[in-house]
Amino acid sequence: MNNAHISGGSVSPANPIQIDQAVLAGKPFIHGTRLSVEFLQGLLATGWSRERVLGVYQYLTEADMDAVGRGRIS
Repeated sequence: MNNAHISGGSVSPANPIQIDQAVLAGKPFIHGTRLSVEFLQGLLATGWSRERVLGVYQYLTEADMDAVGRGRIS
């Protein structure tokens, strides 16, 4: 199965967001996790700080959170 990346390129630290129809029903997610961009944006929208997200989900990186902040998922 082909993976489609939001930027159209390979997954990289600068672009860790991936879309794969076989993962999370095609919702954009952080590569190597099952955390959707929508879920992470929701945490931030409800008042979670970036530091809290990174503390709870310790496998996420600063670059992952940067990509979540740039994502425009509706």
